[in-house]
Amino acid sequence: MIARPDLETLSESLFDGSLNVMPSRSEFDYQVAVLGGGPAGATAAAALARKGRRVALLEPDPFPRFHIGESLLSNANAVFREIGLHERMHASHFTKKRGARFLDAEGTKDVLYDFANNPKIQEPQTFQVPRAEFDEMLLKHAFASGAVHVPHRAKEIAFDDRGVTLWHDGAERPLRIEAIIDATGRAGFVSRKLGLRENDDELRKLAVYAHFHGVPRDEGIRGGDIKIVSHQNLGWAWLIPLPEEVMSIGFVLDLERHREVHGKKPQDQLLGELIASWPVVAKLCANARRVGEVRIESSFSYRTRLYAGRRYLLAGDAGSFLDPVFSSGVMFALYAGVESAGAVDAALTREKLQSESFSGYDKIQRDRYELVRKFVVGFYDPSFRDLFFNPRNKFGLVRALTAVLGGLWSPGTMDRLRLQTLFGIARIQRVVALMPRLHTAQR
Repeated sequence: MIARPDLETLSESLFDGSLNVMPSRSEFDYQVAVLGGGPAGATAAAALARKGRRVALLEPDPFPRFHIGESLLSNANAVFREIGLHERMHASHFTKKRGARFLDAEGTKDVLYDFANNPKIQEPQTFQVPRAEFDEMLLKHAFASGAVHVPHRAKEIAFDDRGVTLWHDGAERPLRIEAIIDATGRAGFVSRKLGLRENDDELRKLAVYAHFHGVPRDEGIRGGDIKIVSHQNLGWAWLIPLPEEVMSIGFVLDLERHREVHGKKPQDQLLGELIASWPVVAKLCANARRVGEVRIESSFSYRTRLYAGRRYLLAGDAGSFLDPVFSSGVMFALYAGVESAGAVDAALTREKLQSESFSGYDKIQRDRYELVRKFVVGFYDPSFRDLFFNPRNKFGLVRALTAVLGGLWSPGTMDRLRLQTLFGIARIQRVVALMPRLHTAQR
């Protein structure tokens, strides 16, 4: 847990006292500027525009564009309903996902977590999405909802008592707005300017991935489920079935271990060797043909010391990003999109856009991040990972794990107790084998 700094003082470095006397509200260019048109920004802009707010969405890059993070979670449906996209999503050709399967690399274990196992997940079916197509759909929906496209990149920003002055690379004069939502992803426009970002050194990982044809998927309704393949060295792989018979395959490895074992191999060679050396993946890929370039990323987990301050909020990757084992990235973005829009809308109504107006938003993002991070870190503990491969209905443990896998990250009292029990059992598993030791026995 990182210390939460004072909400007010951290924005002082960008606070320009000389701008205290500003035009009336009617003379602002927009009420809100959303920086970035990815899932967080597009969702925030759509939600605000549907509330009747005057919104500028700054996105300089052409869409569609490639992005990783293709597996959605069940609670995304609630966001789609709120922004008016639910029916279109369910009428789309996106692959339907109803759960997550966990396999070990040798092929001895295969465990299904069906989202329907948790009665609090009201819609247990979600989607696997090609991000280029999905992100473009969200962005167009934001514009159709009433957000104005400003096809430029934010360059400088200054806050004052009455509003925000925002310079971008495409105009002779800056924009004047009342508040901003930073959804610039890993670029982190505001967080970097305020020095808020911190790398998560406990999760120093590397990911290498590509798209393939010719990889079989399960029959029937289980054909759209994500497969998570666990290796004895605590690395893991994903197999995500996408439309048009595409399979997204990626491996996540400990960065230091990767450097020791694999060195500086070309990324296509690295991916090929990983596929060949994990028996379950090798079998599935016996007739696979790569249809896209191999991509590699490292040290991608980070967090922020603050999600909101005077007249600004950070949404999605602009605030924090976690190891993708629980497919949390897009879900964080969608949640933050509607929640940042709600917080700004309420603050505009009260005409109070100071830091304290956004303290609730800051707490929600912080608590959610810490909850999911606890599970991500736990997944790299052999005793905790043993639990995934030995699901037990006793004490509601399957239900608790399914809640996390489905994106149900605001558990009630009983589910919190179940989660605490889960971590308690993992601690005991380290010293006493309460269940078969698939991972602890191989360390």
